[in-house]
Amino acid sequence: MRLAMLYSGGTGAVLAMHLAARAGHSIACMTSFHSVPVGSVFRPFLPVVSELSSRSMLVPWQPVHLSGSLRSEPLDLSLGLRELKRVFALDGVVAGFRVFSPGVAKFQFICQSQGLSLELPLVGVEPSRILSGALSRGFSMVPTRIRSNNGEQKFLGVELDRSFIPSLAELPLDPFPIQNTLVVHGPGFGSRLCIRESTTHCTPEGCELEIGAVELAGRSLAAAGQGG
Repeated sequence: MRLAMLYSGGTGAVLAMHLAARAGHSIACMTSFHSVPVGSVFRPFLPVVSELSSRSMLVPWQPVHLSGSLRSEPLDLSLGLRELKRVFALDGVVAGFRVFSPGVAKFQFICQSQGLSLELPLVGVEPSRILSGALSRGFSMVPTRIRSNNGEQKFLGVELDRSFIPSLAELPLDPFPIQNTLVVHGPGFGSRLCIRESTTHCTPEGCELEIGAVELAGRSLAAAGQGG
């Protein structure tokens, strides 16, 4: 099948994309759904990260812009998926969702309304297994959000690779401390993503990395504007 990858730059998305390709599917494009950023300080930078990742992997990048949130703008989402299907001759969408939540069920319904399947290879897979699965396949990532401040925050902003796999056994499983990551290199990447500017924010609940600038193959894009 020809699939669009719902891409976030995180470990789950990259591993889902990798598994779909290994299963014989063709990744026709990468996409994400953008509205007014809320919540995580990492999220405002996701469109830039996703675009740079698509350049590195030589996969077309086509975001879907929403006037509101995913929950409040199903029409925007339907129209966006319809256009993606038309431009890239898609059969479906692959996503790295780990839990089949009501929101994911709604998204699946919208996909099906446009004649698209929704492939979810990671539903039910524990976060630690997703991380170890990506590491063992040669992906490298930088943790951008850590839930706990009890020692695990030392991993925030540090690039993890295969050598980190033995350390996974020492981390608690519930809740798993590494909440968000940015994949910077691995199978399919032609160039490495490099974080050039970042700021750490900590609360009693954990720490988060606010990305100010990232670079790919000598070209940089700042969070405030996507540049050339």
